[in-house]
Amino acid sequence: MRPKPTRLMDHREYPVLYVDDERDNLRVFQLTFRRDFTLLTAESAKAGLELMAQHPVAVVLSDQKMPGIEGVEFLRQVRELDPRAVRILVTAYGDARILGDAINAGNIYRYIPKPWEPEDMRLTVQRAIEAYALEAERATLLEELMVLNRLSRTIHREIDHGRVYDTLLTALRDELAFDGCSVLLFDENVDRLRFVAHEPEGDVAQRLRDIVFEPDSAPGFLDRLRKGESQFLHGDESAELEVPVRAWMTEVAAEELFVVPLVGKERVVGALAVDNRRGGQRLAADGRMLVEGLATQAVIAIENAKLVDDLRRSRAQIRRVDRLGTLGTLAAGLAHEINNPLTSLNTFMTLAPEKRMSDDPSFWGEY
Repeated sequence: MRPKPTRLMDHREYPVLYVDDERDNLRVFQLTFRRDFTLLTAESAKAGLELMAQHPVAVVLSDQKMPGIEGVEFLRQVRELDPRAVRILVTAYGDARILGDAINAGNIYRYIPKPWEPEDMRLTVQRAIEAYALEAERATLLEELMVLNRLSRTIHREIDHGRVYDTLLTALRDELAFDGCSVLLFDENVDRLRFVAHEPEGDVAQRLRDIVFEPDSAPGFLDRLRKGESQFLHGDESAELEVPVRAWMTEVAAEELFVVPLVGKERVVGALAVDNRRGGQRLAADGRMLVEGLATQAVIAIENAKLVDDLRRSRAQIRRVDRLGTLGTLAAGLAHEINNPLTSLNTFMTLAPEKRMSDDPSFWGEY
C-alpha cells in the first residue's frame, strides 16, 4: 500500500491560482504565502482562465465581486476546464443563496469570508491541496489497476511459454512504454539465472543470453532475488555491482534497471526486469509499482504454461506406452500364429526318420 500523500507531500509542488480584481489583495496573498505555496495570480476571470490553459493548477481561489465575470461563474468555468482543480470562493458578501447554489452545483469546494485570517487561509489551502492530491492518487491507482487487469487478461490467454514471454514483453514496451525489458529464469536447482527473452530483439538481446548469474559471480544479486526482493539498480553505482549485473547494465547502456522477482507457488522461478536505456525516461515509482503487479500475474501465466507443457509431455508418454502395448499384443499374436504350424512341422520332422523305411501309406499321406 502506498503512503498517504499528506505524509510525503511538499505543498509547493501543487500550484495555487488566486484571482481578484484588487491588486492589493493579490499582493498581500503573495507576501503571506509565497514561502508555503507556488502561487499564480490574475486580476480578472479571463486572465485566470488563460493562466490555467498554460499552467495546470491544483487549487483556484476567486473573489466573488469582480467586473465582467463574477467569482461563482468563473469557478463554474474552471470546473469545465479542469474538473480536478479544487475551487474556493473568497467573498465579503454573505449571500446565502449564491453560496448555496454554488456549493450544491459542485462549483466550489468551500468558501472563505473576507477579511480572511492568514492561518485559516493557510490551513484551507493546505487541505484543498491534500484533497487534490488524494483525488489524483485515486485516479492514478484506478488507471493503473485498469491497465494491469487488461494486461493480465492478455497474458493469461497464452498457454505456450514462448508466446507468454512475447506477450509480456510487448505489453511492457508498448503499453507501459519502457525502453527495454527482459525475462530471466532459474534452472531447476535455483542456482543459475539466465535470460530467456528480451525486447527489443537484436545484437544486444543475443549478447544478454550469454550472461549467466551464478552463486560465485553474483551471490548478492541472486540472494536478494531468492528472498523475493525487488532491486533498483543505478548506473552511477556500476563499479559496486557484481560482474554479471555490471555487464548487463553496460550492454543495455541504461542509467537504471528495475528487477522484480517472479515468486511462484513453491519458489522464486526467475525475474522480470525493465530499463531506461540510452537516457530514456527515468523509472518512476508508479511505473515500478505496475511492473511489480504485472510480475505477480506473469508468474501465474508462466507456471500455467509449464503445467501445460508437463501435461503435453505426460500425454506423449502415455501415447508411447499405448503404442508399445499395441505392438506387444501384435507381436504375441504373430508368434502364436507362427508357432502353431511350426509345431506341426517339428513333429513331422521328428517322426520322419523313424518312418522313412516304413511302408505305412497313412503316415506319409497325412503328413
